[in-house]
Amino acid sequence: MAPRESENAVRVSRTFKVADKAMDIPVVNDAVSEVTKITAPIAPYLEEGMRIIKDKAGETMSENLKDKVGSCVSSLDSLACNGLDQLTSAVPSLRSATPELVETTKETASTLLDNIQEYLASFKLSQIGIRIADMYLSVLESPVSLFSNSVSTKIRDVRRHLRAVRRAGAKRAGY
Repeated sequence: MAPRESENAVRVSRTFKVADKAMDIPVVNDAVSEVTKITAPIAPYLEEGMRIIKDKAGETMSENLKDKVGSCVSSLDSLACNGLDQLTSAVPSLRSATPELVETTKETASTLLDNIQEYLASFKLSQIGIRIADMYLSVLESPVSLFSNSVSTKIRDVRRHLRAVRRAGAKRAGY
């Protein structure tokens, strides 16, 4: 007798092609490794719970329903594989090592935030607001320096940053 589709569904549900493909992506593999380490103490309970759910579902589901679920799961797995292939093609940096990806992401986010700061600082109202904030920090810096050099240094650094942002915004606006 030929194997039934429900038996194939059980085999498919144990190993999804998309899971194997996802584990080939370094950042996913690293994340799964870390989560596995964290959840190791409760893994036996989770496995037992999943076994109970699987057994109950197997007992209560009709063969027709098992066949339908199996074919749906197989179709979804294929769709997810195609989507993952498209994603890794569109974003090739996902194939790079996790530390490299994190560093690239930080640099990109920093550049984007700098551009947003410059854009917002290019408006006249922002220029006025930055000048007022710099003026108040200037007044605050002298008395604070009497009590704490580290706080005074941080205020000075904030003022420098504000001035740099104001100048970049003015340059962007053409002032």
